[in-house]
Amino acid sequence: LSAIPLLKYNSLRKVFLIAFGMSALSFALLIVFLESDTMTPILIMINRFFVSQGYVFCYLGIVLLYPTILASTAGGICVLMSKGITIVAPMIAEIQPPINFVIVLIATIAAIIASYFIREEENEQ
Repeated sequence: LSAIPLLKYNSLRKVFLIAFGMSALSFALLIVFLESDTMTPILIMINRFFVSQGYVFCYLGIVLLYPTILASTAGGICVLMSKGITIVAPMIAEIQPPINFVIVLIATIAAIIASYFIREEENEQ
């Protein structure tokens, strides 16, 4: 529900940068506070919130960026790629911390960089 107001007043690029940026920040802090029993659950909760926001924006972005004829094909390709990455996720989870967190942080930074290339359109208010 919080994705709609964010997207109403900001461009898709900005909301992606907010979601992925906050996720990367929480991952970096998680690496720093890896041994902390109080900070780890809080940072994981923050990270999950922003990752889920990014996931919602991905589905909304397909509708906003692609013509109706190509939207389902683009969504199918994105789902296919995400399923492939999901297959690799348990292998990354078994790597010793903090190396597995660094791998996910690098992937999140790659998503931030890719977000810069989304075309900027102002939403109608």
